[in-house]
Amino acid sequence: MFSTKKKNLLKILCFQTCKVVTSGTQTVLIPTDICVIIHLRIRVPV
Repeated sequence: MFSTKKKNLLKILCFQTCKVVTSGTQTVLIPTDICVIIHLRIRVPV
């Protein structure tokens, strides 16, 4: 139950925040798939 909610939240965050990353004057489009992978990699047991 918690895991599903977390996954959905990650997906929403991914679509909202990971579409475009602005670095200085460069605008880079990041595919949501890669974003999800990054989120999953960052997820570490605390």
